[in-house]
Amino acid sequence: MYWNDDEETPLEPQSNVVDVVFVMQGKTLPNNTLSAVAQSLSEQIQNWDELQNIGLHLKLGGEEGNGWFRDSDPNGVLYLSRRTKLVLRVGKDRLDSIQALAGIEIDVQGHVVKLVHKSNKSLAHSSTLYSHHVISEFEEEIDFLQYVQQQLQDYDVKCKKILCGKSRELDLADRKVFTRSLMLNELSKEDSLLIQARGFGQEQKRGCGVFVPYKTIS
Repeated sequence: MYWNDDEETPLEPQSNVVDVVFVMQGKTLPNNTLSAVAQSLSEQIQNWDELQNIGLHLKLGGEEGNGWFRDSDPNGVLYLSRRTKLVLRVGKDRLDSIQALAGIEIDVQGHVVKLVHKSNKSLAHSSTLYSHHVISEFEEEIDFLQYVQQQLQDYDVKCKKILCGKSRELDLADRKVFTRSLMLNELSKEDSLLIQARGFGQEQKRGCGVFVPYKTIS
């Protein structure tokens, strides 16, 4: 954990990046969802592998609740609900090509899902951001925190509180990577939008290093 209580003055910035939200209509997805969905999208979007500055995020609902637990078996399946959404974070200049996915069906390792365009959302001015997966080359949390602080310094971002969460091994189809969840708290509005727009590290098109607003921990 890293903690800094210095005062900050918030700004009123804007972003040229937008979240394109699709409802995923179907019955199931494989538990290895991020990489599998990305692979399916690569077959629908021309030059997917060469495209830069695209982030992928899935809204799957809670991992547990009301007596229900999400299957943790990597070879298991995820049952979809109306809350299951695919979010593609792109520059506004790519909106037309991404919105063209509306109404198509994608085959995600044998699970057929229809993409229904729901909305385009501007990035939120949130002081707390969370990423489920940030790729880490470090097994020790202190080393990972130093990496995060260096990344923030490179972005010229000041963050008062940095908290690590779950560590996981994530299967990206062509390789396995070690990831940690990460929360950044008490960001200025300008820095919050910058982190959301730029993300952290590699494999953002497969859901790594993509940050979303989170409830405050103050």
